[in-house]
Amino acid sequence: MKRFFKWIGIVVLLLLIGGFAVGYTPDTDTAAMKAKYASATSQFIDLGGGLKIHVRDEGKKDGPALLLIHGSNSSLHTWEPWVARLGGKYRIISLDLPGHGLTGADPSGDYHYARYVDIVNSVMEKLIAPRFAIAGNSMGGGVSWHYTLQHPEKVSALVLVDAAG
Repeated sequence: MKRFFKWIGIVVLLLLIGGFAVGYTPDTDTAAMKAKYASATSQFIDLGGGLKIHVRDEGKKDGPALLLIHGSNSSLHTWEPWVARLGGKYRIISLDLPGHGLTGADPSGDYHYARYVDIVNSVMEKLIAPRFAIAGNSMGGGVSWHYTLQHPEKVSALVLVDAAG
């Protein structure tokens, strides 16, 4: 009986080791990801503290501005069909929130709505977009909603697409 439990223990140990080996995914190389997914319109806006936000400012530069904010587990790439369709009439600004896309982690470790609202505000000030429409999907809808509540004077319209909250 001792021998049986010894073999069961070895099999379980091998299954655990194999499970960890299969489930392990190393971090991706940041430079490789930027080379693959950044475009000619990509910018990396330095907000200080080690945080650089991936932003695209596309479309009609003198058109009304529209800011697009993606949902959780997503990136600014979500909005590419909107950019293609609306870019002839609007200045389209999209960004990767911290923890998403090419922006990467927020060194502060803060991923609350208040932090995202401050980040969006800083980005729009750096892009010199004093008034704009804002659209958000899922979590980005929650960010858009909170932004609009805190900065109503800067928002000309709010579009919520399957928004959080």
